[in-house]
Amino acid sequence: MPDYAEIFCANIQRVQKERKLNKVTLAAISGVSPSIVTDIIQGAPNPSLKTMQSFSDGLGIPLPILLKPADADEWKAMNSAVQNIPTEEKPKISVPDGYGMLEDVVLPQAKIEIIQDWVKQTRRTPRKPRHSGQGGENE
Repeated sequence: MPDYAEIFCANIQRVQKERKLNKVTLAAISGVSPSIVTDIIQGAPNPSLKTMQSFSDGLGIPLPILLKPADADEWKAMNSAVQNIPTEEKPKISVPDGYGMLEDVVLPQAKIEIIQDWVKQTRRTPRKPRHSGQGGENE
């Protein structure tokens, strides 16, 4: 059985490096304290579901994807879709009924639709950092 906490922490660490986010910025966009970011980066043994969802929301990456190993097809498809990396013209590949191609990955059609929906959500206005303990601000 996979160790989901370990996979989650490794993915957060990888995304932090890829996006060149320091701990304070990652904490601000995720709405958690810098000490929680440090715990996650160091491989916290049991991050809470609330903490994991905060990172998911802040980074714009669905939680189910953050619980998949980095070499999972969902990561490959999402990274390709988000980055819009131009691909060379490839020959048509025949896929079974109920499956489709997203970039160069064959996935069940339902997963393709989920990933495309997630990509649309991540292209929306970035989430504002949460400020805890600061009163008096009206938006």
